[in-house]
Amino acid sequence: MGVGRWMQPDYYLDNFFLVLDTVVERDEHLFDASELDLFYRLHALPSPELRLIVRLFNRRGPYFRVDRLQYPEIPSARDTVASLEARGLVRWYRAVGSSEHVEPQVECRRLDLEAALRAYTLVELRAVSRQFELDPAPRRNLLGALLKIDPGRLADHLLEIGDLVEIVHRPLLERVQLLFFLNSRQDVSTLVTSHLALVRFPAYRVWRTRPVFPDRGAFEEFLEAGAEREALQNARIGKDMELAERVGGRAFEAFLDSCPSASGFLERFDARFVRAGTAMEYARIAESRCGPAEAARVYAALLDAGLPERYRGRARVRYALNLQKAGDLVGALAACSDGLADPAVREGECVELQQRRKRLLAAVSRARRGGEAGETGVACLMDGAVPAEGHDLDAKGRAAPVREVVVRRPVACRGPARRLLFTDAGGNVVSVESVALAAYRAAGLDGVSTENTFFTTLFGILFWDILFSAVPDVFQAPYQDAPLDLGTEAFYSARREAIRERVEELKHAGLEVLREHYTRYRGMSARGVAWDAYSLDQLAEGMRRLGGASVAAILDHLARDYASRRRGMPDLLVWSGGPGEAGDTGQAEDRRAGAYWGDTEYEPLADVWFVEVKSRRDRLGPHQRAWIRTLDALGLKVEVCRVLGPEDGAVEDCRPRKVSRGG
Repeated sequence: MGVGRWMQPDYYLDNFFLVLDTVVERDEHLFDASELDLFYRLHALPSPELRLIVRLFNRRGPYFRVDRLQYPEIPSARDTVASLEARGLVRWYRAVGSSEHVEPQVECRRLDLEAALRAYTLVELRAVSRQFELDPAPRRNLLGALLKIDPGRLADHLLEIGDLVEIVHRPLLERVQLLFFLNSRQDVSTLVTSHLALVRFPAYRVWRTRPVFPDRGAFEEFLEAGAEREALQNARIGKDMELAERVGGRAFEAFLDSCPSASGFLERFDARFVRAGTAMEYARIAESRCGPAEAARVYAALLDAGLPERYRGRARVRYALNLQKAGDLVGALAACSDGLADPAVREGECVELQQRRKRLLAAVSRARRGGEAGETGVACLMDGAVPAEGHDLDAKGRAAPVREVVVRRPVACRGPARRLLFTDAGGNVVSVESVALAAYRAAGLDGVSTENTFFTTLFGILFWDILFSAVPDVFQAPYQDAPLDLGTEAFYSARREAIRERVEELKHAGLEVLREHYTRYRGMSARGVAWDAYSLDQLAEGMRRLGGASVAAILDHLARDYASRRRGMPDLLVWSGGPGEAGDTGQAEDRRAGAYWGDTEYEPLADVWFVEVKSRRDRLGPHQRAWIRTLDALGLKVEVCRVLGPEDGAVEDCRPRKVSRGG
């Protein structure tokens, strides 16, 4: 069905003014008198001018060819552009020889040539290059060569091919759009896809008790901090590390000089929070360009200045690592202890700090035996200032071994970056997880690919009404796929009783809740929910195999710490017996050694267990180890499955071995 059947011809005007009027109504304090006057002038524009300026804003710019502005509802694009120019709403760039041209030198200086080149075709640019006797090379090289030409001469040649127009107030309108959606991922096209029912958003109450930005100064500083972050990332992409270091250094100093002005889940809209992320990137640049001692100084300064909780765990891990690289074992041990005592450090970072402290204690012990650790500080650390090895591992989960099995896949090839790619029987490239799951099924077992998506999908569906319940300030716009506090401590504390009740309900009636919510909300957009990845039957089978108590406990961990816990889940959930059977563990011959299972009989650890899939040299990451600890504490089994290619060693490499959960 065409768009016309679903929406009115003026749909794009309705969407534009919905965004504009909503923002003016709730955030008028962020605009000055001249900006508010502009908004009123837009409302009063004649129909052709209004249609064209909204059309241009909705397109990716900033420059547009006037000769290509053809819309059925706009009779004469050139006349309309001229009218908008007279009103000061657009800037029109014309060739020097044009009778309409005014002040060509001034106009050419305003033109951003790098952006303007994107408005011309490759054929047109090659024609320009021949006039300057340049080699008409591929587009990337051609653009670089053209930008070395005198800007005035290049602009004149481009404008002779076709006039350009840009919206004068585009940055202001982009600010309005940002304030409406509160993110840079969405734009007015979100409204179009919603009206066409291509994307459906949940129903919830927009409940605003305070503005996100208290005043214009806070908003402008937030935008400035965002521009710094973007400039650093672009510099890194372009491998201009000197520029990246300068931009990051300015953000680092600005962060140290600032004071927190927002708290809770709205702190992400504070300039200080944005600069904290930029400063963390600067610290990683310092590691590679300035050495571990300078990097440790940067991390220490960030931690002392009150780094936001989102970044504190990672900063403590890197701080300890750089102190160790700089040879300060005492400081590194102390940094590990401080990190483990910091409540902002999440489970994954705790695992990293525990592993590092374990290695540091071993290094200090060797130094003492060699007579190199005479300092009092080292002796104190060894004698009890830091708990003995393994002391804190039990507090987070038992350091029991993880069983490891091996799958040998005979068909494989090397992909980009020498990554091992596997193929199925039909010659199609498949994921390593698919290879492992096929091997388990060939051994008479069954299972489903889980990783993180399976449980974030279950979490979104089973906790749907809680996610989208009425909580002040977490829903600021009608097109959100999650509350603003998801992934922060505020999420759980604001819904504590509702979450506890749902966790208890899932222990006994989880399948009923799943069917009800799946049917009611199917297809709606929600953070973490992958409707197309799993059918209702697959989700129900996984829940039934695990049991209500286990599912409830796993989702409770997600509710308490979604930001950290949505990573690191094992790749597969495997069970013995086919669908609907009660865990049959027979058919040992089908699970005996062979092309897939190595040279020993495979015996399931239980009727249902998790599997983390790895290649030969992959290691368990800290978030994966954190989940293994958690699942083990819940009484659930986990094993590691190694998938080997034909080049990965001899038979003895395929024998199951044990790896430590604790490090």
